Amino acid sequence: MKSRPGGANSWRGFLFGVAIFIGIGLVGTLIPIRSGDVITSGGQALSSANDLYIFVEQNKLAWSENLWSFSLRTVKAWLTAASPPHFHRIDCTVYHITSKMVDENQAKGWHVIGALAPYRGAPHAFMGTDLNWEVFRWTGAEFSKLSPAERTAARSQHEYIGDYFKNEGWTQEMILPVRGTASHRFTLGGVPVTIQATQTTEQTGSQIRTTSKLELIRGDDPKSSKILYDFTDQRNFLTRMQYRQLVE
Repeated sequence: MKSRPGGANSWRGFLFGVAIFIGIGLVGTLIPIRSGDVITSGGQALSSANDLYIFVEQNKLAWSENLWSFSLRTVKAWLTAASPPHFHRIDCTVYHITSKMVDENQAKGWHVIGALAPYRGAPHAFMGTDLNWEVFRWTGAEFSKLSPAERTAARSQHEYIGDYFKNEGWTQEMILPVRGTASHRFTLGGVPVTIQATQTTEQTGSQIRTTSKLELIRGDDPKSSKILYDFTDQRNFLTRMQYRQLVE
């Protein structure tokens, strides 16, 4: 009995379609798509009679995907079902300002705003809960974990964060986020100092970007100003090098 040519052609056509489908699937898995979001999430100022510390945090997220996982995440985002990032870290920039100098340092992976208080003349981060907590001292270059004895002594001083400020004679202000522009005045070693915080928002299509800026003005002369922080939120596709720089 002779086979029907039409049946053989249909079978070959089916196999050809399957091969194309598998090929497209494989190609999609080989197409890398990297993206990242970096936004200014907050800023806090702590001041004494001679020192001003400003902590500014950036929230960093990144995804390293292929074409299909990126497409799926896009659809889920459109359906308001956000997917977790492959990388997430909050980094902190710390400015130490006196009447004569400005020092800047980075603290990667430190989400401390709201947990900061002065203790023995230096900023400390009181992290954790009543059952699991630690205390970290800002040394001028990094956060250093206190020993168990030091931690117990620090925690036993006061029940509330605000009491540390009263006891040390320090003040605190949340300087970011801000709507428009706000000026914060301090006196350091008898010298008046102003921190001017500004946030502006620009919308391009459906994308909204916020620029955050902190400006230091010594005395009452605007000409003696210095830009401490100037950053526009980033939501971009990334090259391999840019991705590595973001997550390092």
